Amino acid sequence: MPRPRGLPKTGGRRKGTPNRTNVATRERIESEADPIGFLCRVNRGDDVDGEIPTLDQRMTAAKILADKVLPDLRSVEMEHSTIQSEVTELSDAELEAMARGDFELDEAGRCVVGSTAVVVSATSQTEPN
Repeated sequence: MPRPRGLPKTGGRRKGTPNRTNVATRERIESEADPIGFLCRVNRGDDVDGEIPTLDQRMTAAKILADKVLPDLRSVEMEHSTIQSEVTELSDAELEAMARGDFELDEAGRCVVGSTAVVVSATSQTEPN
């Protein structure tokens, strides 16, 4: 008989509990091998079991290590012309205040300099407060 709707789920594995097979595999790799150390030795060009890694192998090891440390970067579209036209509309005093860092961000993410709010998004426009 199925569980009635609205009744909370009971039993089973708790959320976030690792799979036993994955835990056993990870423990075996950690105890018997050092994959990060191996990649570091290859990257440095150290002798590995009597072989010296080629430049291509060293580059591949460096890429694998970098992928473990650095996040993937995603492209972001920006329209420079709209932002530039807004900056040209600011007064010299407002530009100097921005250069000194004398500005605040309002709730909408606009840069507020004196009585002028400059939207810093890609589709922004200069608006008075």
